[in-house]
Amino acid sequence: METKVRVQPRNIRVRKDDPFRDDGLGREESATILTSIVSSIEGPCVLAIDAPWGEGKSTFINMWTGHLQREDFFVVNFSAWETDFATEPFIALSEELSQDLEQYMTRSAKLAAAMGKVGRAAKAMVKRALPTVVSIGTQGVLDVKPFMEEFSEERMSGYREARKAMREFRDSLEEMATSLAESNEGRPLIVIIDELERCRPTYGVKLLEVAKHLFAVDHIVFVLAVNRLEFEHSIRGLYGSEFDAQGYLRRFFDIDFHLSQPDQGGFIESNLRTTGINGFFDNSDMETRERYPVIKEMILSFFSAYNISLRTTSQSLHRLGLTLASLPDNQRPLGFELVVALILRTVDIGLYHRFLRREATDEQVVESIFGRPGAEAIREKPEGMLFEVILILGMMHLVPGDNYSSLMERYERLLGEPDEDNAQDSERARASKIVEEVKAGSPSLMDGRPSKFGDAVERLELVSRDFIREESEEV
Repeated sequence: METKVRVQPRNIRVRKDDPFRDDGLGREESATILTSIVSSIEGPCVLAIDAPWGEGKSTFINMWTGHLQREDFFVVNFSAWETDFATEPFIALSEELSQDLEQYMTRSAKLAAAMGKVGRAAKAMVKRALPTVVSIGTQGVLDVKPFMEEFSEERMSGYREARKAMREFRDSLEEMATSLAESNEGRPLIVIIDELERCRPTYGVKLLEVAKHLFAVDHIVFVLAVNRLEFEHSIRGLYGSEFDAQGYLRRFFDIDFHLSQPDQGGFIESNLRTTGINGFFDNSDMETRERYPVIKEMILSFFSAYNISLRTTSQSLHRLGLTLASLPDNQRPLGFELVVALILRTVDIGLYHRFLRREATDEQVVESIFGRPGAEAIREKPEGMLFEVILILGMMHLVPGDNYSSLMERYERLLGEPDEDNAQDSERARASKIVEEVKAGSPSLMDGRPSKFGDAVERLELVSRDFIREESEEV
């Protein structure tokens, strides 16, 4: 039976008895700190959890939700991205709130009555306020300009009804939140809004306004999981590049909390297991299996040095896992070539394609890859030299009959120059080792065969005929 591989990473399972058991990022301490913060808040509050895109915010939110529920908090989770098909975020948010809190209605008659009142007030808001008055804008205030343009008793009456509906909704919401807190040792209701920066900018801004101005009552804490920098870009795209998006957001966020940097090494190790890459090499022949520690070290070193996002790391390793799992049993994995191609593709996909088209030389690739902050030290390590050897051999065999490598020429020229004051001893030693490996066809790495970098690229891009299993192999 063929091994099956997931193309998309599997969502991490959150265990009810221990929500952070499968946490590969070391963020349980952040959850403990946040829980302590929200426990001490009585009045209305909007707390922003800030982390870059792809750094595990949603996974953290899911685990923290489990942790909060174990601590007996009432939690409502609201995905901004999944609900931005709605015209009005107030409708979506009030409906999600009503559905998630329905399970607590049996706690007391008082609480059930308060929840029913909130539902009726929300419907009145939708009917009397949203269509006529509540126009949420950049200033976070009611827009009454249409009423001033055509002053009439009818319009003023509509405005007064809308204001009354808003006040009744907030009063009923605060009554319900107070009842919840009284039934739960004073703990506030936690409303978590995730993926704010992924939804339509207009929807995201209106959702912020609704949360701050209509739902901001005692005993409710809003938690916004957001990539603040990206959200600021979205806001400027909506209101103009000169708009003070940073200042605008400061009006909404009472508390900023930045998620700690993830343990990237642990995350990579976990993904190597879950993608089947570990298992592939464990079940390979002795030579292939012995190369795996070097391959793993290359992935760990390069991905960590370039601070590749967790999402991109996971996607890249799933591609590698799929590539390896798709090979028939009699096909060699081309491990070193494959991992060098994967690293280059992940770090700079534009440079990767220019190199494959021979629009960028191996020397230019090396200068770009190792010239970035945090990556200089890798060049002196064995995995850095191996990267250069494979790249040179790849360059020399990308096009049949054209074995020119500008990087190889540079190192040979360096070795041919006198070094009277020993100023270049370290660089010459590196160059000597690399040239030696390349000239020997790198037998210690390549088994004396020509570089198959092009074949590795075809496999990585999922266009290789190696993936086509013959009928005789599918017994």
